[in-house]
Amino acid sequence: MALLDRAEWYNIARTTNWTPSYVAEDELFPDLMSGAKGIPAANWETYDEPYKTSYPEYVRIQREKDAGAYSVKAALERSSMFENADPGWLSILKAHYGAIALGEYAAMSAEARMCRFGRAPGMRNMATFGMMDENRHAQLQLYFPHEHCPKDRQFDWAHKAYHSNEWGAVAARHTFDDLFMARSATDIAVMLTFAFETGFTNMQFLGLASDAAETGDFTFASLISSIQTDESRHAQIGGPALQILIANGQKAEAQKLVDVPSPAPGGCSRCSPAPPWTIARRSSTASSPSRSSCRSGSSASSSAASSIWVSTCPGTGTR
Repeated sequence: MALLDRAEWYNIARTTNWTPSYVAEDELFPDLMSGAKGIPAANWETYDEPYKTSYPEYVRIQREKDAGAYSVKAALERSSMFENADPGWLSILKAHYGAIALGEYAAMSAEARMCRFGRAPGMRNMATFGMMDENRHAQLQLYFPHEHCPKDRQFDWAHKAYHSNEWGAVAARHTFDDLFMARSATDIAVMLTFAFETGFTNMQFLGLASDAAETGDFTFASLISSIQTDESRHAQIGGPALQILIANGQKAEAQKLVDVPSPAPGGCSRCSPAPPWTIARRSSTASSPSRSSCRSGSSASSSAASSIWVSTCPGTGTR
């Protein structure tokens, strides 16, 4: 196998569905946990993840990423960035670590649910890597702020935030409990990876990395860029699941799963109170990337749904 290109053996290696003999299939994959929604297993097997990788490749790449992030941190530990940083930037760091670090740890449970109960072999395979990603992100974002604690005790918020009754922490805790712990594998694939991570997390991390570099905090810029590359991979778990739902008559359910985690304050007055994202099939088979447009008209590339889905503003028709 090592002598072959991955493309020559990947599809065979990840085809791990089987016909159970000791238990019924609905016991092995209860709909409450899998979210198959009555779609036959054969249809789920058409799931084709856009980002393919193997375990040896994953380990090698992750090792390189960790070496890069920790090396930058070690090289800049004696810099005076902290002492010279704008107080507003330090507040952003505290808010980020408090809101994200333990949230990443909790996200392992969501990825684990897709690992165990995902009906598509490709989903289970990619969620395995996603689960390890989230563990890495939690470890990094608990370790990096720790060096600042002797200078400013508020950086221990990375550990404490979700264990407090601060109103923002309570809201985030309830939101993530709903998203991570109370949903089926299919729901998580669409709501977390497609809607939340593609539409929010990736954009947030890209912006934060740019802001950090402009501020001179190259340690944080390196850290957040390293994490974002993981996010952009496992954020693609939901796109193929969304395609299968819509192809099997579950478009309304798919739209609901996209809408629930998508915040939509303000926006186009003609859309309100219509859902902020409307899924529509392309009228042609052109291979140009699809665009995701919010009600205000802004747009961003959506590689998870490349060349198949577009988001259309129901009020103005803009894409």
